[in-house]
Amino acid sequence: MNASAPAASKTAVVTGASSGIGEATVHRLLHDGWRVIGLSRRAPDVDNAAFTWIGVDLGDFTQLEQRATAIDAADAIVHAAGVQYSAPLGQLRVDHCLFGEPARLFILFLTHRSSRLLELVRGHAQLD
Repeated sequence: MNASAPAASKTAVVTGASSGIGEATVHRLLHDGWRVIGLSRRAPDVDNAAFTWIGVDLGDFTQLEQRATAIDAADAIVHAAGVQYSAPLGQLRVDHCLFGEPARLFILFLTHRSSRLLELVRGHAQLD
């Protein structure tokens, strides 16, 4: 991505912004003119004025809550962060699977913070 960006009319928050699907989503949204706020543990390789990176471990609720206060409003949230565990055959535990502890904790956090997320997506609009 180049350093200059068109004036972005929409804002998206993308988790897992430093690799894989999250990184691809960031680049696509920027290409399409979105302003993007990327959340990830590692800094993504993105050089675009419409991109803001927030370094955060999604499994650390205290850190996540503190860093989320920097997000004013968003038109979309894309949760693309993932965790992969590797182990020798027979040693991978069930809690390391897709719905293992990190995913479960993040889902609980989202549920707990759903009103804050709705505020972000709706630009702090009141619910009917």
